[in-house]
Amino acid sequence: MKACLAQLYTVKGDPAANLAKMSAAIKEAAAKGADLVCFSELFYCGYDISREELRSLAIYVDGPELAKVRAMAADAGVHVLISYPEKDKMSDDVFISASLIDDAGNILLNHRKTYRWGDEKDKVSGGSGYEVCDTKFGKIGVLICYEIEFPEPARILMLQGAELILTTSAFTYVENMPTYLSSLAIQNQCYVLSTNDVREESPKRGASCALDQYGKVLEILSDKEGMLYCDIDLNAPGRRDSDPHMGDLDRETFRMMVELSEINE
Repeated sequence: MKACLAQLYTVKGDPAANLAKMSAAIKEAAAKGADLVCFSELFYCGYDISREELRSLAIYVDGPELAKVRAMAADAGVHVLISYPEKDKMSDDVFISASLIDDAGNILLNHRKTYRWGDEKDKVSGGSGYEVCDTKFGKIGVLICYEIEFPEPARILMLQGAELILTTSAFTYVENMPTYLSSLAIQNQCYVLSTNDVREESPKRGASCALDQYGKVLEILSDKEGMLYCDIDLNAPGRRDSDPHMGDLDRETFRMMVELSEINE
């Protein structure tokens, strides 16, 4: 699989402009042989916008706005990871979400961000689960930004068989991001592809990167716009085939963790 991490500037509060930029990036990546194109957190509308703007721009997962992205994926014949503010039809709650769309335009997975950073708690609701989907390349899971700073979300994806974890983020302290991602890859014996937000103004962020199952950074971008391409073979023999960690995993430690967390509440 050839993946493309599209680290691109967004126009805050302007989904039309961002979708146009997404369309151009998907076409460019497809022309270069990419199978998967990943965008940063809330690329649909831009990250730093107010609660009111976020709610007014929120869309339904089965709505016409996301249908445009699904059509882009199908037309180009590539998988796409897109993050956007999602409105729930039943509750009217708004979430920071990320959908993995396949090369036929089908939504394989829709993840709602569970751990919310800073004022996100005042802007959006929190999700309640972590999902893995089957793709033609292998099993893939998705995490959003702050979730990579906790060990449990990635471990839950690993226990569901995830061979590759995609992360979409607006991570500010990029000097720490490769360390978090490296730990995630090492402890869960999986590949990690991370697309981060980038700005023209300070702090510029960036540092989108690809890591192997040993936590080694294979490729990394600067703090400017860029398209990172990397090849990953999820069918090749990996750490889970040769290292004993999966078989040696002590499930009793999960019970201990739950009990201790309840005591410390």
